[in-house]
Amino acid sequence: MDFSKDSRLTNSDYEMLLGVSMDNFDVLLAHCQGSVRNSANRSVRNSLAIFLMKLRLNLSQRVIAFLFGILHQSTISETISSVLKSLLASFAPLYTGYGHKTRQELFDQHMRPFFTSILGVPPESLILILDGTYLFVEKSSSFHLQRRSFSNHKKRNLFKPMMSDSIMSLLEEDDVLILDRGFRDAIESAESQGLACFMPELLKKNQVQFTTTEANKSRLVTMLRWVVESVNGRLKNKFKFFEDIIYASYFPKLPGLLKVTVAILNAFSPPIFTQSPWHEDLIEYVASRLESPNLVQALVEQNNLQRGNAAWNTADEDDVLEFPELSLDELKLITLGPYQLNIGIQYNWQHAPSGGGYDFQLHKDMDDLLRIKLRSRFSRRPTHTVWIFFTPWGHGFESIRGWYCLCKSGSRTLGCCGHVAAVLRYLSYDRFLPIRSRRKLDSEGYLDATPNQEVPSSSQPGPSHGVSLVADVVELLEGADVNAAESSDDEEFSDED
Repeated sequence: MDFSKDSRLTNSDYEMLLGVSMDNFDVLLAHCQGSVRNSANRSVRNSLAIFLMKLRLNLSQRVIAFLFGILHQSTISETISSVLKSLLASFAPLYTGYGHKTRQELFDQHMRPFFTSILGVPPESLILILDGTYLFVEKSSSFHLQRRSFSNHKKRNLFKPMMSDSIMSLLEEDDVLILDRGFRDAIESAESQGLACFMPELLKKNQVQFTTTEANKSRLVTMLRWVVESVNGRLKNKFKFFEDIIYASYFPKLPGLLKVTVAILNAFSPPIFTQSPWHEDLIEYVASRLESPNLVQALVEQNNLQRGNAAWNTADEDDVLEFPELSLDELKLITLGPYQLNIGIQYNWQHAPSGGGYDFQLHKDMDDLLRIKLRSRFSRRPTHTVWIFFTPWGHGFESIRGWYCLCKSGSRTLGCCGHVAAVLRYLSYDRFLPIRSRRKLDSEGYLDATPNQEVPSSSQPGPSHGVSLVADVVELLEGADVNAAESSDDEEFSDED
């Protein structure tokens, strides 16, 4: 394989194999000239290609050596180190860290009126969304590093990178931090420095469900945090090295590899969020729903509708043909985005007719009130009960007049939980699709067949043989902004079963 200028590789080949376009490759190449030199084994262009291919595809060094016609695997390791050192020195500082952009550049290039309007903060406030991702790592033979990298939250060995230095040089009083629950112990410190913090609510002791106000405030935060989750996803989707388990031999290089990769993404990736007219409609919808009480919850509790079946008639989907038909855009306005609707697909597969279907019940005296029971997506035994108040034969998202679920986030009126979204998607959209357009989920057949499958003994995974690490590697990790601490962070939207 040859990445010289006269090779036949196309731009799409570069993007597929290296994760960057040919033009962006040349930009990176300019930062390697002088510090990385041509040798008998590889040119500077091929050296950069080897480095990027490792990040992009995470092939073993032996395979990369074979592809580039290099005899010794050690040459690949030396090449990666050489290119990494060069890019860390001249390229990464231009696109990472709190000093590579001025405060005004952040406002001009990254701030969106949508966020300011949703949060109701002054337009001169800088809004930062903070988060860290997980880098799953090999179990090391170093007992000390095993203990420090094991997460009780994930039940795996991992590092969690987080930039922590000099952030206050960027922030000013009345700036805004959007956080997840993992930052709960830092809220007091941040607020003492004049920062406004927005974080999903926490259940109090013996509290089983958020109040409507608490659930709405939490949804306000999670509907904005998807941006940082997408950034973390972009890192792992584009560069497979960070998605796979990272071998212990790469631990000393890991802070530098991460910094260079993030710099590449910052330099060459398009913006994740682009404001559109749909967001203007969303701003109005959020303002109208944020303080709305949950009238369906009040109706259920006042009439004790969560108990017994005497007031309900069993129904199937043919008995609720008057349920409004909605478009996906209308559903997204109800759910405030696609996440709950995507979760709804999984619930609908689980409750497909072949799996027994949904348990629909119509109230005997109120033919516009529907009760549905769903199985949990985590286990078979727990169920969730959903109530939906609708306008028969109605049109538009306003025809869904209210909802309530017994899950811990089910009382929200700003958006809805995944259980409500699943039922809404099924009754108002999925069941109107042609049968050929519905994807079949036939996992039960595979599950039933599993006990009859014989796995060859040669394919059984063996124990992980971590590379022994000396104390200076641990010190390097301590000095870098890569922390192997246990995390109790909640993923975005992870407040539902």
